[in-house]
Amino acid sequence: MGETVRLPCNAYDNVTHTPATVIWRKANGSLPDRSYQKNGVLTVTNVQLADPGEYICRTESKGHYEQSTTIIVRDNRSDQTENQEPWQVFHGAIRSGNLEAIEEQLGNGTDVNIRDRNGRTPLFTAARNVN
Repeated sequence: MGETVRLPCNAYDNVTHTPATVIWRKANGSLPDRSYQKNGVLTVTNVQLADPGEYICRTESKGHYEQSTTIIVRDNRSDQTENQEPWQVFHGAIRSGNLEAIEEQLGNGTDVNIRDRNGRTPLFTAARNVN
């Protein structure tokens, strides 16, 4: 939680022997808003509970090449929510589809309509993350 992860994906064109353009995607979801791609490296900053999953890099250069890696986020509950606002925890659980965390937050009194920093409701967050 809170760490920065860098995932390199190096691909070269076998004919020209030059680096190929790499595009990253997340299986069954969207790349986190805190991620960016540069020179084949996907960087995810401030990793959150919603970020685990399979990340796939793909390149096309007279054929296709795909490589995937899986990010696992350790759930250290004692530390993870201390520095987060309630909406961050709740919306993160909704984005990741973590029903147990959603139920826990609601059981702890989190407002089911709590808005994120952009004014979006949990329903909007859930609908945005449907595949």
